[in-house]
Amino acid sequence: NTTSDHFKYSQIKKTTLYTLNYGGLMQRGGPFLHQEFPLHPISISPPRIISNEPGLQADIINRHVVPLVRRAIEATHPTMTIKDGNSWPGNTAGGKPDVSFVEYNPDTGFDEKMRFPLEVKLSVNWMSEWKTSPDKIEQREYRQVLSQIHYYMDIFNTRFGGILTDRELVIVQRTKHFGELYISTAVSYIDHGLFTPENGRPTVALALWCMATQPDWYLQ
Repeated sequence: NTTSDHFKYSQIKKTTLYTLNYGGLMQRGGPFLHQEFPLHPISISPPRIISNEPGLQADIINRHVVPLVRRAIEATHPTMTIKDGNSWPGNTAGGKPDVSFVEYNPDTGFDEKMRFPLEVKLSVNWMSEWKTSPDKIEQREYRQVLSQIHYYMDIFNTRFGGILTDRELVIVQRTKHFGELYISTAVSYIDHGLFTPENGRPTVALALWCMATQPDWYLQ
């Protein structure tokens, strides 16, 4: 996983697990989830075999998850959009996130503010279950990726961020105490589905849309 002089696994002092459930997301989503919005058709090419992180981002994230979540966000929040690492102009000494949920000035189309950074990892490099792994290397890598998303959240003053793999999505919530994070229960592609909620369980797309559009996104 990515290493940098600007973030390190040892900076993560405390992680607290919280439950991310369908009812909570529906409550956070409010009236938007009970309205109909005009949506333009979108074509998605089938994914290809994934062997590395750039491949995951290009074939699954940019061609499958992100286009549909972007369409939903732009319909419900017209001054927001989603950009990948190549098109997001903001940068820091420690790099920038793989996917950026940003808000912009509607009068100029610029003055973009990061609202929700998202890191993309292969599941062979990061799993939420590594938090309690008996393997010290897995524990270290678990915290290393958290330190990376924590860095982006801290530098851009966001309360929420996320880690998305080819198996699951985890929402990270920053606190006012550096190195202390709230980590959501994982939203699984396999068990929860990607777009259509089943049996009252959250989906990856719903969780991303809901948490990225929260009005209390700012935390200095």
